Amino acid sequence: MFLKSYLTDTFRFNDRMNRQMLAKIAQLPDPAAAVRQFSHLINSQNKWLARILQDPDAPAMSWWDPVYPIDELAERWHKSLQTWLDFLDEKTDQEIRAEVEFTGYDGSRWIAALSDIALQLNYHAIHHRAQMQVDIRNQGLEPDFIDYIGTRYRRVSADTPSNHKVLELVAKFEEIRSGTPWYGDNFQKITAAVTPARALNPDHSNNSIIQMVWHMIYWRKPLIERLKGNLQFRGRIEDPDNWHKTRTFAETDWPAALEAFEQQHEELLTLLREKDDAYLTTGYRDGNTMAWFIEGVLQHDIYHLGQIAAVGLKV
Repeated sequence: MFLKSYLTDTFRFNDRMNRQMLAKIAQLPDPAAAVRQFSHLINSQNKWLARILQDPDAPAMSWWDPVYPIDELAERWHKSLQTWLDFLDEKTDQEIRAEVEFTGYDGSRWIAALSDIALQLNYHAIHHRAQMQVDIRNQGLEPDFIDYIGTRYRRVSADTPSNHKVLELVAKFEEIRSGTPWYGDNFQKITAAVTPARALNPDHSNNSIIQMVWHMIYWRKPLIERLKGNLQFRGRIEDPDNWHKTRTFAETDWPAALEAFEQQHEELLTLLREKDDAYLTTGYRDGNTMAWFIEGVLQHDIYHLGQIAAVGLKV
């Protein structure tokens, strides 16, 4: 399953960088050109999958239209990405290497390996991110460093400490969000199947799915603050932001909650990657270490992810 794993990791890298790009686009004085480029990435993923699945409407689908409203880009990107990840998840490496036929815009028939189409989408995203970076710089903002190697390298010296255990914890967080955990589907796949109406309906549960997501976000905050060096921050059960019991949600709040989770996830992993293994042995409180605390946050995520999956299945 090396090929599937490689392509999945490549899609996830593009997801992280594109979300980072979206945050910068939102700051632009004139985001129109970047919004058009980003919409093109979404349309391209949708059109290529429609071609592969022999959708009769695929030849007529545009690469560039529609151009989506800026506040819809995150949700539409996530949907197009998750559809591809789900599609690849059902394939073997042999099936991914196999060639597939598709119809061109003029009705002619073409053929290409599924793996090459998937790689094209990811290389294509890198190409257009470069164009958006130029636009960002031309409008007076400093582009973010979004090269692939920036997510992998670290400085080495004679006394460089090990961080293998830290990276194992990072991998566990990634597994929860978008990987293939032993206990079932990941966060992105489970929540992608939840409609906004279902997310807001507590049904027979004490809390709705959107409340559970915000609860997960809330209890990651103490870890993030600790990683930043804020040793005084404490989560409180009675905090209104814990369960949002008094908040009245609208259906538009569901994609916003998922985006908040994604942004917080990236912040958490960025901070965690900066630590070395010695940090894990430092004290947390009550005689426990930071390793104990981080594992607790992971288990808390898994526990509530199971709840979300169970509640989401109820009709």
